[in-house]
Amino acid sequence: MEAVAVLGSIPGSLRAPAGVNRRRNRGRARGSAIVTRPAARRPSLGRGVSPEPEARESRQHAAPLNGSVPGAPRGATPAPKSNPREGTKTNAVPLGFIVAAGGPSSVATSAVAALAEAKKLAEDAARRGVPGPRVVASTVTTLPKPKVLESDPSLVNPARAPNLLDTAGAPRSVVLVDGASRLWITEDGRVQLRRWKKAKTPGGMPTENLVSTAHVQLPKECMDVPGTFTRTVRDEDGNAIGAEVRWGVVARLRVESATSRCFGGGAGVDDWSAKLAEGFVAEFSVNAEACDEPEHAMAEFKVDVDVAGDWFGGGHLMKQHWPLNLGCWEVGPHYPFDNGPNGINTLVATHWVTSRGLAVLADPDTPYFHVGLNAPKPKGAWDSLVSNRSFGVGIQNATRLILPMKQGERQGDGVLRLQARAGFHEGRGAFSMDHPMIGWEAKSSAVVGSVDEGLDRDYEDESQWLSMRVGLLALDNVKHATEACLQTLKKPSGAPPSEVIRAPIWTTWARYKQNVDQRKTLAFAREIIENKLPGSVMEIDDKWQSGYGELDFDPYKFPDPKGMVDKLHAMGFKVTLWVMPFIEEDTDAYREGKPLGYFVESDHLHHPFDAIVNGLKPGFFKWWNAPPVVALDVTNPAAVEWFVNRLESLRSRYGIDGYKFDAGEPCFLPRHFETHKPLTHPSEYTRCWVQNVAARFELAEVRTGHHTTGTSLLTRMGDRFSDWGTGNGLRSIIPTLLTSGITGYPFCLPDMIGGNAYFGKFPDRELLVRWAQANALMPALQFSLAPWDVGSEAADLTRRSLEIREKVVEKLVHLTEAAAHSLEPMCRPMWWLAPEDEETYRIRDQFAVGDDVIVAPVVEKGKTSRDVYLTEGLWVEASDPTGKVFVGGQWTRDFLAPLEKLPCFMRVAIGEEEYCDVGDMWEDPPGANPEQ
Repeated sequence: MEAVAVLGSIPGSLRAPAGVNRRRNRGRARGSAIVTRPAARRPSLGRGVSPEPEARESRQHAAPLNGSVPGAPRGATPAPKSNPREGTKTNAVPLGFIVAAGGPSSVATSAVAALAEAKKLAEDAARRGVPGPRVVASTVTTLPKPKVLESDPSLVNPARAPNLLDTAGAPRSVVLVDGASRLWITEDGRVQLRRWKKAKTPGGMPTENLVSTAHVQLPKECMDVPGTFTRTVRDEDGNAIGAEVRWGVVARLRVESATSRCFGGGAGVDDWSAKLAEGFVAEFSVNAEACDEPEHAMAEFKVDVDVAGDWFGGGHLMKQHWPLNLGCWEVGPHYPFDNGPNGINTLVATHWVTSRGLAVLADPDTPYFHVGLNAPKPKGAWDSLVSNRSFGVGIQNATRLILPMKQGERQGDGVLRLQARAGFHEGRGAFSMDHPMIGWEAKSSAVVGSVDEGLDRDYEDESQWLSMRVGLLALDNVKHATEACLQTLKKPSGAPPSEVIRAPIWTTWARYKQNVDQRKTLAFAREIIENKLPGSVMEIDDKWQSGYGELDFDPYKFPDPKGMVDKLHAMGFKVTLWVMPFIEEDTDAYREGKPLGYFVESDHLHHPFDAIVNGLKPGFFKWWNAPPVVALDVTNPAAVEWFVNRLESLRSRYGIDGYKFDAGEPCFLPRHFETHKPLTHPSEYTRCWVQNVAARFELAEVRTGHHTTGTSLLTRMGDRFSDWGTGNGLRSIIPTLLTSGITGYPFCLPDMIGGNAYFGKFPDRELLVRWAQANALMPALQFSLAPWDVGSEAADLTRRSLEIREKVVEKLVHLTEAAAHSLEPMCRPMWWLAPEDEETYRIRDQFAVGDDVIVAPVVEKGKTSRDVYLTEGLWVEASDPTGKVFVGGQWTRDFLAPLEKLPCFMRVAIGEEEYCDVGDMWEDPPGANPEQ
């Protein structure tokens, strides 16, 4: 065992930026390992100014050892000694700061000796009544010598490190410990996360693996302000469990182990990180009032992408890259959108996992939250003119680039950016973002850690600093990292009704659009039965109402709604209606709710011509239909009850069974909106819509979410285009399904089979059949475009796909019940079955149903074969369970899959091998000799 000693000091004052009054530090943090001289103050070091000789010597002691361990000394060097008679010098510096790991034992001995000598000198000075060194706290911790496999190059070469202090030697560091994980923090704001990993072979030595490197982006006002460790907290065993670095009164980084929560008294029961069982929680805070442009200040935490492997999570995107680092996700607002300016879509999550076992969690209520992952680097001045991104609705989206771009189209910046900003503002330069939240301000009474523009503040009032809070976990593998994230989320109140799992939902939207009526709805139901296709729900979509928000049938289109519903029930369908939180002006609903304050308010128009050109009034906004509408104020309990009571009345009068709840994203709110209850984050509107309205009904679906995992609702994917592409077409379905599962939404409802046929683009026979096959074993499925309209063969092949579903439907029902307790995905990435098998990380066109079924649909136009990867074990085709046996842990190349075939495999259970023709392998296992 080698010793690790940490000694340091707190300067008597923290340097303030130019133009800001300086105040003395009001006290030293309790629990720090500190040895200081009385009345001594460390001089501020400007850029390019070397430290005092003694400080320079101390920093050299902390230089990395071959880059293997941050802060490790090059050799056994004793800590500098103190002379108590020099205690009044104004240029006094810390007695010593040594971090040693795995080095000669004399280093630890020197650290202990220095500390003991300091104590002795302090006692001697006290007896003689003269000034002497003051020992605030002390500890020497022993840690096993790590076997390091990799290192961060920036720790070897300080010139490559971000925000490195312009001083001699390497920056000082503190090592935090939590279980098998260790986290290095340097005083220039860099972080390195490592984890001990058991040997794969019996008797082997454990290794310590580099899992992640990260750093904070210091404001330019910190350029001349060196970072200083101001607090270190240790547990009873002497392990460091918390540390704080400050850059004057401009910025602060505070990191603590998730299990100790040694700063601030621990997390509350509803805190986003309260259920973390291990790892570290970092809080990077920036004083916006100390910045030159307070309204554009931000606290940014950056995690290096490449070090951590392949990335997953974060939410739905228009172009759903799998893994995410194959794309270039531009930095933009992170709240639910309908086709957001940077490609973010209707479902948003705030955690990411990687193939190396890293989990990154962000505070979901981060004010003015912005996210980017491997964001594209601008190519030049031209990008500033042509790459501006703006949110659009309806036909505006027809000509927009589908985002995020693919890596290769642009070079990415290689980092995950998590930003707490001072506000939503119009972007600057390339890839700037224009969206409806620009100009909206969170109320100061409701926000902790945000900055309201124009409000005078004391720059030392840290409760008003911008704070980016991040959880960093190093787990054994990507599956364990995902489970750790899911553990922090609320569990569903139950499973969805089993009928929507057992049989498809049929909806009128894609087939009839707004031309739906009573006659067409009943005819559609009869055609489904005549074509011998199963169904659970008939969903009547847009334009059944007499006016948007009226919540009553149009008497001309639906002359006898009660009779229609009765007939649909008699055919075996339940009936649901499409609703959204919008109300148009020329309705009784608007005239009733407006004077009661039931709608979101605004006195602002985005443009002076909005009233003339777009017919907008304050409080109204455009959406994908006409005319302009107002939004239900779902933060107002009275408004919610009014809306829900009208839905209940509709249900009781006509026998309606449930509802399809559309929209709910905050992009569909007026500019500069005001709600009954001030929001801390735009996504709170989404949560209220889902939890306060939709969750009141057992048979219901939503299409949006943001930390709304605690409901039993089906969560639908956003509208898909009727094409083959990864840009919101067929090839986007499986990556989006998998993203739903790993972000806490197991009850995923893929969008309509064949897409929505927007802009007159309908699927052909091949696309419709392949789409039906891809969806056949997903948690739920829905049709709108009728297979028989494409041809009798399409209808027949669709029917075959549903027959495969019947073989595993009981398993799907069981998985819904299990997911309600654990949030485990029903449909799982291939790496869930083999989390340390590198072959599985980038498989984007297969998925597993539970752990024993693998589905590998064909999603490429014109293909009649494909490569299939089966994980370890023995597998048989679901369509031929007594036929060939496939050995897993390898690829099966060119597996035949003509149009009529869905490649689907079932695991051979232990003890059932004797019933299988094991000798008739599709391929020999790796290393086997076919001659034997």
